[in-house]
Parts: sequence; C-alpha cells; structure tokens
Amino acid sequence: MQRMGLRRRRGLMMMSGGLPEINKICPAITPTLGAELWDAGASTFESGVYNWTPYGTNTVENDANTLKITYVNNVSGAYDYLKDDADLSTDLTVDTLYLLSIDTKVNAGSSVNVDVFDGVAVFVIRVEIGAAGFTTTPAVFRAKHAQNCYVRISGFAAGEIAWVDNLSLKAVTATDVLLGTLSHQAGTYICHPSVAENSAVGFKILYKDASNFVLAIVNRLGTDQVQLYTVTAGVWAAVAAPTGNIVYGAAQELKAIVQVDGKIDLSYNGVAVGAQGALTLANFGKAVYGYNNYAGNTVGAVTTNP
Repeated sequence: MQRMGLRRRRGLMMMSGGLPEINKICPAITPTLGAELWDAGASTFESGVYNWTPYGTNTVENDANTLKITYVNNVSGAYDYLKDDADLSTDLTVDTLYLLSIDTKVNAGSSVNVDVFDGVAVFVIRVEIGAAGFTTTPAVFRAKHAQNCYVRISGFAAGEIAWVDNLSLKAVTATDVLLGTLSHQAGTYICHPSVAENSAVGFKILYKDASNFVLAIVNRLGTDQVQLYTVTAGVWAAVAAPTGNIVYGAAQELKAIVQVDGKIDLSYNGVAVGAQGALTLANFGKAVYGYNNYAGNTVGAVTTNP
C-alpha cells in the first residue's frame, strides 16, 4: 500500500494521489489614499467656522483655530456637508470609499458622538468623545450620494461643549492581494481578521473584474457586522443579512464556502451569517483576493481549493 504523503509541484503543496491544496498567508495589505479633499484652512479652522451649521439654537464659533460647539437646546449639535459647495474641493463619487479623519474632545460628560451620514444611513463612528484631550478618529465609509453626505457631532446633553480640529477626507482604493485562481468556482476561503473600528476586512471571491465580484467582509462601521455582497455590472447588492454582534481577536475566523452551484455559506466563528445566497456564476470569475480598506488592519488569510 502506497504511503500517503506530501510533495511539492510548481509551488503548490500536493497530496500524493490527490488534488492541490493552496495555502497562502496573505501579506500586509495597505490601501492607497487619494489627494486631500478638505479645503485648505477649513480643515484647521484658520478663520471662522466655515460651513459648519448648528442645530436649533446651539452655537458654533472659532476658538483658537478649533471649532467650538456649545449645546443650547438640540442634542444633534452641529454638522458639515461633505461636498464642493461646503468645505471640500469636489463632490463625492457614489460607491467610492473615503477615509475621514477628525480630532475631537469635550469639556465633560460622555454622551457626545461623531456621526457620518453616507447618503442613506447615519453611522456612529466614535462613541463618547474623550474629555482628557483631542482624540483622532479615522473612519472608512462608502458614499451613497454625491452631495448629501455629512459629518456631525451629536449626542449632546446639558452643559456639554465639543471641539473639532484637523479634518481630513481622502478617497480610498481598498487594496486587494491575489490569493489564488481557482480551477473551478467552488472553494473554501478562511481569514483571521484583525479589524480596526470604522473599517472592514475580508475577501473578494469569484473576482472577474472591478465591476463583477462577491465581497465577504467583517465590517466595523456603525454596528459590528459580517456582510456578504454581490457586485454585478458595478451594482452593489446585499446577499446575506448580518446577524448579531461580532467579537474580535487573533482567534476569530471568517469563512466563506463557495459551492459548485454558486451558493455561498458565510460564517463567523462557526456561526452562520444570513442565508445561503444563490449567485449567477456566469457573471463572475475565478480569482480570490484578500480585501482591506484601512492600513491599521491585518488579514491573516488562507485559501483552500478542494
């Protein structure tokens, strides 16, 4: 009887008498950032409050080259639209990722948040701004409207004052790293993501081109979620509804199993996420990429082709 063993062939680990097993640890993935979009001066409040607008009778003022927001009667605080007519050099591009960075602090209390409206929904990107000093908050979001997105300082209570400084907005190219190309569409893909707040890590599966692929991610923008999307002819559609809150750490596992009929089972730490999604394989390709939209994340990704 022949002993089953391992041997190498053309860079792949082979099982004697069996199919290749592709195991590849994904290297560091560093997204590419575009040019600064916040107008010079407006990002650091060189004079005035620029296009920041208070809710109700709340007040905004320039306080030593920072924006000072004082609560009077409206918990929503103040906001600034992310568009050319406000404090950006251009309108946003729909379905483009953007990295927002903002420095904030409060005088006391712990109820004030930083929010982003992406054109469809509001996400709390930082909860309870610290009172000890300025804290820098990065957040990646996908624009759903060219002119209706905004950043807001909200959640005020009586006696609270917040300050804002050092605003930045840049387009993000969420860098992909090729993990392998399948001999057929079916396969199992596993990663152990380390995910910073307000960002996402995962896979692009069945990648054909920039307009046709399947995306399975751990997403920490707003509520922590595991999500599955199809992108067909550039149109994004959610396939599996996320369930429950997500726990992070080195031992966590995001797994996507692609069946031969094109259905995908997605799980996180062994718990199924949403329903199995049926895909039209003709719309997709065979490449598999690691996916990351923020430089602070890591993707310890492994692919296995049965």
